[in-house]
Amino acid sequence: MMSKRMNISRVAILVLVALFAISATGCTANKSANSAKPKAKSEQKHKVIDPVAKKITDEVTKVKGVSKATVLVHNKDVVVGIDVKDGEHKARIEDEIRYRVENSEPGYAVHVTSDKKIHERIKKLNTNMTGKNPIKTLGNDVGIIIQDIGEAVRAPFQY
Repeated sequence: MMSKRMNISRVAILVLVALFAISATGCTANKSANSAKPKAKSEQKHKVIDPVAKKITDEVTKVKGVSKATVLVHNKDVVVGIDVKDGEHKARIEDEIRYRVENSEPGYAVHVTSDKKIHERIKKLNTNMTGKNPIKTLGNDVGIIIQDIGEAVRAPFQY
């Protein structure tokens, strides 16, 4: 009689352990399925901020004479658009920004402009990048802006 009770107790314990394991697995699956939906919603609501771009923006806004700055980072290119306060020397400020960024973030090609039209394009591209649907042609657009910055720098020296 004692052995029957032990067998029944063992079977009951095994059944309870099996039920617990099954119910725990089911709860975990439900939790992960339910928790995935809110995460997806919250990720879509928040703008993605590139830590390198943030660090560079903070550095650029410290430069005397800069009133506004927009920074784009794409691969190993950094594009910086700035608004310069009236009466400040734009070329000096651009050079200082280039120097600071190259020293704080080595390995990046730094392109700086104070041209208002190009800066507006940089702002627009930055807004499109951080919105819900980042644009697909980012690399191409950044390349065109870099080319335009180079042309704006060379323009005074052309006949």
